[in-house]
Amino acid sequence: MLRVVRIPLLLAPLAVLLAAVSTSAASPVSTTRVSITVWPQGSGPGQTAESATLRCRPAGGSHPTPAAACRQLLGHTGALRPVARDARCSRIDDDPQQAVIRGLVRGRRVRASFKRATSCEVRRWNTLRSVFAPLTAPSQAAKTSIEIGFWPSPDGPERDATLTCEPAGGTLPNAAEACRRLYQVEAPFAAVPAGTACTQTWGGPAEGSVAGMFRGEKVDASFNRRDGCQIERWDRVAFLFVRA
Repeated sequence: MLRVVRIPLLLAPLAVLLAAVSTSAASPVSTTRVSITVWPQGSGPGQTAESATLRCRPAGGSHPTPAAACRQLLGHTGALRPVARDARCSRIDDDPQQAVIRGLVRGRRVRASFKRATSCEVRRWNTLRSVFAPLTAPSQAAKTSIEIGFWPSPDGPERDATLTCEPAGGTLPNAAEACRRLYQVEAPFAAVPAGTACTQTWGGPAEGSVAGMFRGEKVDASFNRRDGCQIERWDRVAFLFVRA
């Protein structure tokens, strides 16, 4: 015998809401985490490749411009699909650039290949130009090579170290981890803006310096812990000094 369960009118919306919350909680969180490889001169023998990692929400990874790359990648996921076989495209013979994107985009596994061999492929590539552009010219690729100085006290001996990224190396221990953390910090070597109100907090006598190239730009920065602003600035890159 079929039994009918009656839900009071006032409780019905609550039941629908609880069901929606339960369904939402059970849904997996969308993840975007990919590796990008670009061959600026094609993938033939002897040709070099530029590689980077990219993750979104929050934007990060070793990609030189992760925020812009994430905006285009998540806004144009259709470009990850290959050009339709029946598409009318003109052939291009003088553009050897190729690329591959592998990983997860919005929780879905992808492996997309790109080759600027036709007008359709060029349009597809340009849709994701912020993903590829920073990696397309090896001579202009953002490289990092810095010298680090650290003085525990002004009168004490200097400790120094070097760090290079892409690839990671130098005398600083755990160079790969240091590069990963450094690339996650926005403007790590910027000075405190003039006119900033800082707390008069003494953080100790330690001083530090960083000089060289960071992502293709020259840097020459000094660090200390003489007030709240300088302490905060130091703490953002403290991993460079602790073991220098």
